[in-house]
Amino acid sequence: MLANQLTKDNIDKRDKQQDTNTKMNTYNETEALKEYVNLIQDKLLPNLILKARRNDPVKYKFADGVEKRVLKEWICLGAGNYAVVFQHKKYKQFVVKIYAESQWTNTKETLEQEASVYNKLGRHESYSYLYYRGENFLVLELVKGITLYNALNKGVRINESVIEDIDYAIRYAIQKGLNPYDIHAKNIIIQPNTNRKAVIVDVSDFKKEGTCTKWIDFKKVYYKFYRTTLYRYPVKMPMALLYVIRKAYRIYKTQNKRRRINGASL
Repeated sequence: MLANQLTKDNIDKRDKQQDTNTKMNTYNETEALKEYVNLIQDKLLPNLILKARRNDPVKYKFADGVEKRVLKEWICLGAGNYAVVFQHKKYKQFVVKIYAESQWTNTKETLEQEASVYNKLGRHESYSYLYYRGENFLVLELVKGITLYNALNKGVRINESVIEDIDYAIRYAIQKGLNPYDIHAKNIIIQPNTNRKAVIVDVSDFKKEGTCTKWIDFKKVYYKFYRTTLYRYPVKMPMALLYVIRKAYRIYKTQNKRRRINGASL
């Protein structure tokens, strides 16, 4: 009886300690997030100049005389067609995605839609997590690893489990009433040599209508070509070659779409 009581007391103490730790972690995360958002608004945004480009990644630069100072604290992790992503060297658990004003896209609407998508997805192992929405930026959970695009560049073997992970992520998004769109090698992060699932890190187009075949096309190439060649004998593919392949794919899809439209109009 005494042994049972001692065990129960130990369990109660452990549970209380876990509750305390959870509250402390939540408090620390909330305080860190406040500090992070302040840094974005006070230090990064006033010194950052973005330029949107049609069908090409956003270009960025810093105001005169501040580049070295800003880059001591911030690292650019990448750029897409709508935005650039930065990480602060102190707050490594977060990233900030900053949208560029564009004459081709309503980026404010795109930001709002992306925030809405993240809210629908919630916390899920296949996606990043939205912590905060600003006027022209989102604060997201950092997903560690490398993109499929960079994996091809570095000759990192892409296992079939990655394909299965992304198919699983797509099914989950569909269950949430979303339309997974624009899923490609630059939007997927993997962590080689770990058991963690591959993650989709860009959901900005998940409310678009229609069908996007990029992921379907990627899987066709994976099974028909990659598995029998580069998977068996990994080779580093130069960025210049990957760029040419990416451009050629875009041209092919554009011409194919025009042929379908012209055929339908005859």
